[in-house]
Amino acid sequence: MRDYTFKDLFRHKKNPALYALALLFFMLSIIVYALYFDILLPGFADGSYRKAVGNLFIIPSILLAFGQIFVGGFFLHMISMALTRRSDFLKALVSAGAMTFMFSLTYVMFPFYGPFYYIIFVVTGPSYALPVEIAYTTAMVLISSYIIRKFYGMDSKISIFVAMAILVGITVAAS
Repeated sequence: MRDYTFKDLFRHKKNPALYALALLFFMLSIIVYALYFDILLPGFADGSYRKAVGNLFIIPSILLAFGQIFVGGFFLHMISMALTRRSDFLKALVSAGAMTFMFSLTYVMFPFYGPFYYIIFVVTGPSYALPVEIAYTTAMVLISSYIIRKFYGMDSKISIFVAMAILVGITVAAS
């Protein structure tokens, strides 16, 4: 068994395509959050933090996307090091970036509420909200587990569990 050093925590292979892909997912997530995400707080203009701060809302959008991708990528990297002995932080960032972007699209489907739409509007909302959320969440988990499996060679069941755990973290960060 190999002992890991601090440098191993962020070790990656230089790959311009993966750098570009990680940056693309980061930028797309920021754009979606800037256009559709909101922080709902009582006492602000219509309960909306976005309306209260205007264009400065880009800052929380950047912080949210960065936090979700970096923290999700870090945990994925640690899990992959422990389970497969394959350590590539850049691949973990790309995987977490793809997960974050897919998650951010729930705010396009249900603006301002995203994945929490079915909780808020379960009684008064449209009947399709819950089935759409379930189907999209299932698709996110399956796509994410496929990416993880391809990057790290994990078993299907393990990659599904890892994808679900990372997506839970991404969801919690948005709440």
